[in-house]
Amino acid sequence: MSGMVYEEARLVGSADIAEGMKRMTFLAPGIARRARPGQFVMVSTEARGTLLARPLGVSGADPEDESLTLRFAVVGKGTSWLAERRNGDAVRMYGPLGHGFTTGAKDCVLIGGGTGLAPLFFLKEEIEREGGSALLLAGAKDRLCLMESDVLESGCVIATEDGSLGERGLVTGPLRRLTAGRRFDMAYACGPVPMLKAVKDACAQAGLPLEVSLETRMGCGVGACNGCTCDQAVKDGAWLKVCKDGPVFRAEEVLR
Repeated sequence: MSGMVYEEARLVGSADIAEGMKRMTFLAPGIARRARPGQFVMVSTEARGTLLARPLGVSGADPEDESLTLRFAVVGKGTSWLAERRNGDAVRMYGPLGHGFTTGAKDCVLIGGGTGLAPLFFLKEEIEREGGSALLLAGAKDRLCLMESDVLESGCVIATEDGSLGERGLVTGPLRRLTAGRRFDMAYACGPVPMLKAVKDACAQAGLPLEVSLETRMGCGVGACNGCTCDQAVKDGAWLKVCKDGPVFRAEEVLR
């Protein structure tokens, strides 16, 4: 099922999952039935001084119980307003939007840094639902900044810059080691651009195809405002738009 819907979603669950980060689950039947890993929604807020909706990546969707999960950092007026909602509150949103990850590969490695881990939870679930395997590599500044650290400690590879959890250093360290000894079919990554560039180099060295999800500011989410053009990528003489042409791209399309 495809197509964007406008929905008044109802909050059914909320939790703190790291320092300044939230997980919120909504009853959103229309979006939950349509969402694919890598897509996002635009969430309207009623915070004073905010006009535009906020883009948040879909971190989970269950068509059967009609639930939609969002994981995000609380960084401004809009997300602060959202984080203060209580169970039963209504939140207006529209989506799912954008092009998501390409699934179907059997042996996959997923690399996430910071808030870039959010869409990879959904992707991992989908790959495994389709019968594939998905190894998640999670990177963060420290243990307190690692999203869902209690969940990730089981079955995932963790790297923190200060060594407070998992390996000490950047997440590209274990990536290079693992790809040197194991032949994956596909890699997926989301996180800061410097991390994505380092992941691209590691995957290129291993001959491993890579899709990346870009994080950027957006105005409309549908390609009308030109607020999220990617100056690293041009197609048919025009810059690609992260919201409409992405947010998922082949790494070689957008990383130089």
